Amino acid sequence: MRNPNGFGTIIKLSGKRRRPYAIRITAGWTDDGKQKFKYISYHEKKTEAILALAEFNKNPYDLDATKITFKELYEKWSSIEYRTLADSTVNNYRSTYKHCSAIYDKVFRELKKTHLQAVIDEIDAPSMAETTKFLFGKMYTFAIENDIVEKDYSKFVKLPKKPAAKKKIPFSPDEIKYIWENINHIKYADFTLILLYTGMRIGELLDITKDDVFLDERYMIGGKKTEAGIDRIIPLHKDIVPLIKKRMDESPSQWLFLNKRGRKLQYSPFMKYHWPNLMADLNIEHTPHDTRHTFVSEMNRLGVNTIIVKRIVGHSNADITEHYTHKTIDELIEAVDRLEYRL
Repeated sequence: MRNPNGFGTIIKLSGKRRRPYAIRITAGWTDDGKQKFKYISYHEKKTEAILALAEFNKNPYDLDATKITFKELYEKWSSIEYRTLADSTVNNYRSTYKHCSAIYDKVFRELKKTHLQAVIDEIDAPSMAETTKFLFGKMYTFAIENDIVEKDYSKFVKLPKKPAAKKKIPFSPDEIKYIWENINHIKYADFTLILLYTGMRIGELLDITKDDVFLDERYMIGGKKTEAGIDRIIPLHKDIVPLIKKRMDESPSQWLFLNKRGRKLQYSPFMKYHWPNLMADLNIEHTPHDTRHTFVSEMNRLGVNTIIVKRIVGHSNADITEHYTHKTIDELIEAVDRLEYRL
């Protein structure tokens, strides 16, 4: 029985071939009325080709799906997705994407769980592994919506076991005093102090650009992770304004903190190398989150309004709105100026 129009055909190619049976469909017409063909797949046996042709017509897919690579799909997805995302979120995705270089050139629909798992297993930071799996999921959703794949293999990827959370230990006044005393001698001492006086997360501070800083008004705009934390007002304590100004004056880039190649300092190398080295140079032992814990603890000890503290550090709260007035900003600055770590 003849196949219906547009169904496609199976032909046997000439010569000695391992897979001589080809599936092809009409892909257009030449100016003189001749058919132009697009070849879908090749098969060893005619019965296999018949089944494949039937499956193709049951679940038709974009022909480019047979060739589109992980890298090409990421570019298509990101060109649409990034239009609606905050810059900090986009930067996170771009950093995550760099961990996927091993599968850049692999055809996306040929990827299996083992390929994705191998990428995850090479990532040291559990949080980055989690973000990478989330990126995989986003891309598979896009691929399914566009008939490139039918199955989401990212759902089967196993994340590394998270290490037990370390006990939060606030920085002592003596430790903070020692950091100040060595501000010009120890690399990233200023970074630590900015964290201690703002309550920011490390990734949030690394994402700050010069355009985010308003020194005269004494605040920055930044933050991520939670809805309450994204693009929030971060008041600047009077003591750290000179530190930030120095970074702005010395940086040839838009970013405040740069790596040795003059590019933006990334989260993973900072956590893996720079933070441990910093702690060794200071002869103390703290996690990066201890700076945030120190800030919140001290603000609570000083009796600062809980809503103001939550607003500064970006904790979600039903009573917090994202509308900042001059009065509100002044209140935030007044609150952080109560910190007197160096006494």
